[in-house]
Amino acid sequence: MVGKILEASKKHQVLPRAMMIIMSYQYFVVTNWFMSLDNPSNSQAALVSVVTGAMTGAFGLWLGAEGKQVITYGKNDKDK
Repeated sequence: MVGKILEASKKHQVLPRAMMIIMSYQYFVVTNWFMSLDNPSNSQAALVSVVTGAMTGAFGLWLGAEGKQVITYGKNDKDK
């Protein structure tokens, strides 16, 4: 039973998608926090810069991994 759950999770890429959703939410929270500051300091600006860079890198890697999926068609699917 556990093997079937792990296989389905891997097939549908649940973990990478969940991580991207969590990272996107955290990026949203950090940028809203930064924009609500009256007088941000250099260290606060650096934090937002690091979070933005991490989000950009993760998003690029995630899109690159999504694009490498190979779609195969069965014998009957070629006619469609």
